[in-house]
Amino acid sequence: FFWGFLAGFLEIVPYVGTTIGGILPVFYMLMVSDTLWQPLAVIGLYILVQQIEGNIISPNIMGPSIKINPMFIILGLFVGGIVWGISGMILALPILAVSKEIFRSFDATEPLSYLMENGLARKKDVFLERFDHEKHRILRLFFEKREEGE
Repeated sequence: FFWGFLAGFLEIVPYVGTTIGGILPVFYMLMVSDTLWQPLAVIGLYILVQQIEGNIISPNIMGPSIKINPMFIILGLFVGGIVWGISGMILALPILAVSKEIFRSFDATEPLSYLMENGLARKKDVFLERFDHEKHRILRLFFEKREEGE
């Protein structure tokens, strides 16, 4: 019970916490066990639990709530890693989610928020019908003709 609680608590720290949460029980089992199969069983079970949590449980819980296109997630992780390293990769998804909502709040950038969503290929006709208008042209923001009095 203690090791499970500690591993769960250490999940708060990205990347490093998961590793530490798995190494500590293995070291404990190496010290108290006379056989080698028990530490190996701890390693195997820990990897199994992490794989189930990371590949099945978390995507099913977080995927519908974030609703960001996987291409943008990969691009965000790549750019975040180049710009800020590991910190940038950690912050990439929250920054993408906030950016998507900010884009949605302005008429000119609203199409960008829809481009960032999942399933755009299925909603292509709806997207074009809704946003294929002059007011949604981003270049319009930069090249508008100014009136003489401005």
